[in-house]
Amino acid sequence: MVLIIIPTYNERENIESMIRTLMGLNPDWHLLIIDDSSPDGTGIIVQNLQSEYSQRLFLETRRSEEHTSELQSHWYISYA
Repeated sequence: MVLIIIPTYNERENIESMIRTLMGLNPDWHLLIIDDSSPDGTGIIVQNLQSEYSQRLFLETRRSEEHTSELQSHWYISYA
């Protein structure tokens, strides 16, 4: 299994095509979209796509940029 982690902020214009493209490349890939509380509705678009990509598309909503930085640091340390 491959998990692709994509941090986002105000990506409403791009998120659906990005998810569809990545999901079409490999049926074994899983996506974790981390939305930093985008005011443009990025998270809502991801939520709407989750039923189409059940068990492969996940969403985590963060409340501030600080949390995203903490997560990025964690992943860097975990895989360094």
